Amino acid sequence: MTSALLFLLHFYSESKNKNNDNNNNNSNMSSLGYAQRLAWKEDVGGTLGSEEIHFESERVEQLAKELADVIREAGKIDDDDDDDDTKKKKKKKKKKTGVIVHTGAGISTAAGIPDFRGPKGIWTLQKAGEKLPTSSVPFPLASPTVTHMVLYGLQKAGYIRYVVSCNVDGLHYRSGIPREEVGELHGNCFAERCETCECEYFRDFEMESVGFKYTGRRCRRKECAGKLRDQVLDWDDALPEPELCRAENEAKKAKLALVLGSSLQIVPSGDLPLLTIPDARYKKRKRSSLSSSGGKNKKPVTRKTAGGQLAIVNLQATEKINSRTWLFTRKRTKLCCRWRNI
Repeated sequence: MTSALLFLLHFYSESKNKNNDNNNNNSNMSSLGYAQRLAWKEDVGGTLGSEEIHFESERVEQLAKELADVIREAGKIDDDDDDDDTKKKKKKKKKKTGVIVHTGAGISTAAGIPDFRGPKGIWTLQKAGEKLPTSSVPFPLASPTVTHMVLYGLQKAGYIRYVVSCNVDGLHYRSGIPREEVGELHGNCFAERCETCECEYFRDFEMESVGFKYTGRRCRRKECAGKLRDQVLDWDDALPEPELCRAENEAKKAKLALVLGSSLQIVPSGDLPLLTIPDARYKKRKRSSLSSSGGKNKKPVTRKTAGGQLAIVNLQATEKINSRTWLFTRKRTKLCCRWRNI
């Protein structure tokens, strides 16, 4: 496991640099195309273009070993985790086990897909009025990165409870992780769903719209033939409730929340890791307000759960870690691979 995680962390850091230097003209079929389809939003929230932090290879190796140890500590998912057949099991408080993974745009830059908030990210350059970044590969031809494949290996080995992703590139699905084990909270550019029977179709081409619009195709099930809609959220669309609910439940059961390639600035998805540790900043929101742009509620209620751990692997800082982000102490926080033990 250590060698795989070492490869993951090193590859993620190095490939991000290479992608920032890439320059060609395939941006019309990339995350850029997706961003251009979204409704115009002057303020996308959070910070943009924050400085990236890079460690030497020796430091990355050290952090990878620590991360491997913490994943081992979290353990594999209990075989009877969801067994509620007896009152005894219902009453017994199970210990937290396994890992819930939260992924953002940073894990797909190695596939040639630009991110959004990096120094050369889409929204960063857009706000600055500069030329937008380009992609090194047409979106439909992008392949899962080493990061995606390591996560597939960990999921297959029984360590990962659930993968929660804000990415719309479908690379987790292409890596081999079963669709039902990935919560695509912001949708999938390659998926369309029947509005009648809810059958989902995955295509080898990108949808031309966002916001659950009709695609012009129909369900292939003879008894249905309902109209199909794209499956990508626009700014004010509500997150998919079944996947969000499972993400919340698995986050509370997990021993470790592992965040990869995300600065956790878009809520409510960016707040989900706080359910694992737990943290009073995670508030229970009404389902009607769970949109990709976040929303305020009149009467927020704090969720209470038993404590776990939070590990963040990212090239930029995040406010989800306390203000002592640069202190490299084991019991407080670490950046690039930081632990928060509570």
